Amino acid sequence: MVFKLINKVNRLKRQNDALKRKLEGGYRNTRSTDKQLSLQDIAVINKYFAIDTNTANKNKKIDVVENMLGKKDQEFFQNAVIFFKSKGGSDCRKLIFNCMIAAITNEVANQYSFTGRKAPRKSFKDLRLCTCLYQAVKLAFPNANDDDIKDGINA
Repeated sequence: MVFKLINKVNRLKRQNDALKRKLEGGYRNTRSTDKQLSLQDIAVINKYFAIDTNTANKNKKIDVVENMLGKKDQEFFQNAVIFFKSKGGSDCRKLIFNCMIAAITNEVANQYSFTGRKAPRKSFKDLRLCTCLYQAVKLAFPNANDDDIKDGINA
């Protein structure tokens, strides 16, 4: 009984020490893509998403967004990855679901299948948006495999 109590106390002490290191800045396992988006970056992202078929907003067209995601400086692409990662989800599928809601409307989604084999649909996997969503999921869930991500997008 005393032995179990001592083990629990030692485990709590280790956890407490780890939390102290994190709070004091001793935790250095952060990635450069873990940056927070500024309000200006979020405003730019929101200007282009969710992609819609409505002709009133020309910025929210798939070809405009694809062009923005393909620019050479990659800043918009990286900000979009961080934006989609921030949508959150308790697992890979839930994150993809939340990202898809933020990325495209149902009308646009109905124009695509993952591989594009279902006539008259286009291939979603060939879009830069798919690559962006893929990287957001891999950033949030590094152990997620390609099949999990593909199944999440297909759902």
